[in-house]
Amino acid sequence: MRRASIAEAKAKLSSLIAHVKAGEEVVLTERGRPVARLCAVTNSFDEVILDMVKQGLLRLPEAEAQLPAIQAQSSRPVEIEREDRF
Repeated sequence: MRRASIAEAKAKLSSLIAHVKAGEEVVLTERGRPVARLCAVTNSFDEVILDMVKQGLLRLPEAEAQLPAIQAQSSRPVEIEREDRF
């Protein structure tokens, strides 16, 4: 992991962005203390989940879980949308 002071980041931002694009993380420091981190933006929620699995932070279920049946309170159909959040 690369470290850079805020002054260095201001002067060499393009170079630091190139390192981030190459897969590195850059920690920005102020008076020697970490204050921010530059990292690549992931493209999808699925990539985030797979990365967490690789790091051992998350475990995928081995089989499809059976969800309990839910009694609808309305006869109208309900649309469910998946939303990716970061």
